[in-house]
Amino acid sequence: MAKKADTIIYGNIYTVDKKQPKAAAAAIADGKFIYVGDEAGVREYITEGTKELHYDKGIILPGLGEGHGHIAPGGTEALFFVHMNPMGTLQEHLSAVKEFAEKHPELDVIQGAGFVPTPDMGPSGPTADLLDGITDKPIVLADIGHHSYWVNHAAMERLGIDKNIPDISDGIITRDDEGNPTGYFREGAIDLLKNRNLHCVGKTVPQVL
Repeated sequence: MAKKADTIIYGNIYTVDKKQPKAAAAAIADGKFIYVGDEAGVREYITEGTKELHYDKGIILPGLGEGHGHIAPGGTEALFFVHMNPMGTLQEHLSAVKEFAEKHPELDVIQGAGFVPTPDMGPSGPTADLLDGITDKPIVLADIGHHSYWVNHAAMERLGIDKNIPDISDGIITRDDEGNPTGYFREGAIDLLKNRNLHCVGKTVPQVL
């Protein structure tokens, strides 16, 4: 006798099984599929307490869905980046970057993620000047949402970013009174930093910012 189902699903089911790529019904019991096939075959799994769900539109896919994850970069960041969340002061950020740089002399670029601009960074946000003295290597730090980057002078110099760099239509290059980029790039302006000339080399990890 077939095991009875807790739930029956009817619809356009894609199984990801080459031998039976499509089905019209599926039976579930104790959190597991006990039948996948046509509507006629699923009937023997129905009992008085079985819940039947009918979906007339769309496609039903197996697996877990996720709407806005950064899985690969997130894994790399967890292993190889400076972590700056949660930090509430400028000094906490600077100390974390300095400690990381000292622990990883093999890195050509110091990368970090997770910062949130703090009041003591100034009204215009973080600047390259604040990172002076930590290291002579490029520093590239992504904010918590990865929509803004905070970089040092070495990073801008390596990429040829100076006052002559044009503004970006979908982003903001924060500048001083003389038009020089201050080291804070927002939204579309972060694409200026996604350049193959700024990358980690040697015994390091890929540059992913």
